[in-house]
Amino acid sequence: MKLNEAYNQWQTASNVDTYNQLGESLFRFIQATIATEFSSRWEELRDAVGEVICEIIKDIGSYDPSKGSFSNWVYGITCHTCMDMRRHKISRREQVLLEDGTSSVKPKYEDRLLLKTIISTLSKEDQKLIKFKLAGFSYKDIGDGLKLSEGAVKMKWMRLEESLRTIWGGGND
Repeated sequence: MKLNEAYNQWQTASNVDTYNQLGESLFRFIQATIATEFSSRWEELRDAVGEVICEIIKDIGSYDPSKGSFSNWVYGITCHTCMDMRRHKISRREQVLLEDGTSSVKPKYEDRLLLKTIISTLSKEDQKLIKFKLAGFSYKDIGDGLKLSEGAVKMKWMRLEESLRTIWGGGND
């Protein structure tokens, strides 16, 4: 049964059968979405399905049919939860790379050398952006220096961070 149909039946006649059908449809829909969009590793898929189902159960009362279909709502929660899990995983790996065992954040020589090598492959504009950010300039100040809007600088920075994470981690997340 399709997810929207299962949800509508559950809304119309909330009983054990419609609840089970909704659960089965949710599981299949979420698993297919995650497998298609986010992961090829079974362990990550199982973890993500569990996280997404928890989020949906927690927020199911907030679903508003006037804003779109139930499957679109579930798709949005699935994508956001998976992206949050991915960011958390990247953040954990970055923290492990930066810790020197004393809880202080101090990159090792090899890590600094690798980062310097990676940065040298970037465009001159991206290198300037990194230098400005490391110097503590605001997005507005950077935008003024690069003749870009503050929003454009924020977007470039987000894309640059993601690109660096991918290069640093080899895209294996």
